[in-house]
Amino acid sequence: MHTVYIADTPAEMEIIMVAKQRILIVDDDENIAELISLYLTKECFETKIVYDGESALDTLSSFKPNLILLDLMLPGMDGYQVCREIRKNNNTPIIATIILVCILFIFNSDIN
Repeated sequence: MHTVYIADTPAEMEIIMVAKQRILIVDDDENIAELISLYLTKECFETKIVYDGESALDTLSSFKPNLILLDLMLPGMDGYQVCREIRKNNNTPIIATIILVCILFIFNSDIN
């Protein structure tokens, strides 16, 4: 469920802005993770980047994200395994998760 906050005064707006939505970015590609974080931070989201599945699971309890952007192809524990572990843990609240997939197609001009 999406909550909409309406502020009647500047003081209320300040309170709403302080309560930023937290997004956990899990991607082993540092450049992609930093770029995603840059854009989300510019839009007033609080972000945290981790580079592997184990770190993502360790970070959940301290960072308490509202959303996880999760790369599917991670070293060690892949994105599917991370999702399974999150859902297995009854102490973890339901967290919206978007799985990121990047497939590289190489075009060979020698093939007719």
